Amino acid sequence: MSPDEPLPHVQPAGARQAFASEEATRRFAKVALLAPGDRVLLLGGCGEAPLVLARDYGCQVVAAAEDPQALQPLQRELEAQALGHLLRVCPLEGALEGLEEGGFQGVLVRGERLYRTREAAERLRSLLAPDGRLGLVALTCVGRSVDPEEQARWEAMQGAPLLGPLALLALLRDAGYEPEAAEALAPAELEALAQAEASEEPLLRAWREEGGRGGVSYALVMGRRREPGERPPMPHDRG
Repeated sequence: MSPDEPLPHVQPAGARQAFASEEATRRFAKVALLAPGDRVLLLGGCGEAPLVLARDYGCQVVAAAEDPQALQPLQRELEAQALGHLLRVCPLEGALEGLEEGGFQGVLVRGERLYRTREAAERLRSLLAPDGRLGLVALTCVGRSVDPEEQARWEAMQGAPLLGPLALLALLRDAGYEPEAAEALAPAELEALAQAEASEEPLLRAWREEGGRGGVSYALVMGRRREPGERPPMPHDRG
């Protein structure tokens, strides 16, 4: 599988996505310090995020989805509120072509993905404005340990190491970001996702078949674009 091929573990178009809730979108907006007029790029698994970011934050949103037609109801809702100019919908394939470097305050990657996690972090950095934020949903290992056979199976499937949330933050740091936040999907949330979706997406299928005993979940990691030569952040005074 070449690096540009879609990843096999990614949830299919139309499926209910991890971290697709309004609350998760608002957490990303808070970390990204989004303000009216900021441009935000959403790649895959857009859910309600375009509506929330355009209507409630006044952001200019570019939403790239595997099935752009699925976003038409959101487009119509924004148009009914005279906010249609804040949302542009496009196909996921070829979505990055012609985008302005440094043109986005936030980039959120969820659901269907174009690249593996490390490659996505590296490729998308140039699209972010200085101090812009990247949010990435990725597979992660959770708990004290993961069965070696299970870990090997997932690593072979995604063609990359299976990392914990802290290691994913280190990956962002190495790709040119200041790591800011990481959260793994709680077991109850993953259980609800697995039961709500009859999808054969491998993680949800494994969760159902193993009765929720697996050591793999989804994580949302976020980081700020860091510039070459930038001093590290000052340590917090715990005194």
